Amino acid sequence: MNAFARQLSLCALLAGCWTAAPSTATPEKTAPRASAADQFVLVWFDAPFYRSPTDPTPVRQYDFGSEGRVAHPGQGYVMRVLEDRGEWLRVVDTRDWLQPGSNLGVHCLGSGAFWVQSFAIELWVRSEDLMPVLAVPFEKTYSDGTFVKLLPGTPIVQRRPWVDGMWFPVTAPNDAIGRSYIPVRGDDTANPGFETITSNDATLGLGGAAVPLHAPPWDYAAVPAFSVSADRSRMFERNGCGSYLLSFQGHSSAGDGDSPDLLGVLASSGHVPGIEIPVGTTLYWPDGSRAGVTSTAFVQGGSQPSTEARTCLAIPLGTELRTSGFRDARITVCVDSQAIRRVSAAPPAGPDVRSEDSRVKIVN
Repeated sequence: MNAFARQLSLCALLAGCWTAAPSTATPEKTAPRASAADQFVLVWFDAPFYRSPTDPTPVRQYDFGSEGRVAHPGQGYVMRVLEDRGEWLRVVDTRDWLQPGSNLGVHCLGSGAFWVQSFAIELWVRSEDLMPVLAVPFEKTYSDGTFVKLLPGTPIVQRRPWVDGMWFPVTAPNDAIGRSYIPVRGDDTANPGFETITSNDATLGLGGAAVPLHAPPWDYAAVPAFSVSADRSRMFERNGCGSYLLSFQGHSSAGDGDSPDLLGVLASSGHVPGIEIPVGTTLYWPDGSRAGVTSTAFVQGGSQPSTEARTCLAIPLGTELRTSGFRDARITVCVDSQAIRRVSAAPPAGPDVRSEDSRVKIVN
């Protein structure tokens, strides 16, 4: 199953974080270390995000329940690192999902934390809430011809690589595992002789050992898909995690029907006068500290800037699960009112499954 498409769909439907209350201890005074522009981390789904290292309240929570992270391997968000203070990291959603000129993902996981396209919101996470990953390429070939060739950013669960619900029975060396990574472009060469089938009784192997299959709970596909050889003895996959050739046993499932179009758009009609917040506009928290920047121009019909010096917007962060139940999480960020342009025609606010931008509201 394509990890990028599946986890991208997840972000449009479900997002949230939860963890135990943060420590009230004074944050360490380590001098900030600027991070390379291409440094990334995987943050656990249940990790809390904070406005600052001194903020005691996370902006959103998701609860894995009593099973904890052990029962949810590989479930995390890809985030770009802006600043590393050791215990704390300042991060932002990535916007780069596909390699230039390729349909392969830049990252092994395809999920963003906050499904807002126009607002690159900078938040803080604890280093203890980062998922172990391959920090360097790792490969292993066996005498039966099966192999794994994995790229940096592949999740590591108990020192074993985890890829799209498959837990490979191979141990990565300690010096290949880290808490952050720099993406490496994968090989997108076509692999002739393989066809995609669906199978609900597939068993996979690597070097003679079984490869456990763990379908994530959000997998909307009725039956998983596999790219198999003509004789149905091999399964091959190439994606943002790398490439792997496994032994395959299973039967093709016919008449599965199409997967639901979770990325479809609920269209809104008509254009009305509104506002545009240009790309590159600085975002501020209500207390005046920096909150990020607009990554694309935000245009919305039917809105107008505040008469105050700054216009504040409530931005949805998706649905979160707290111990008290589900709720829609929102945060408030502000922009200088003079930076907002008036436009004569813009799409009005309305539902859009692919982005929460349409549900942004001016609150002052």
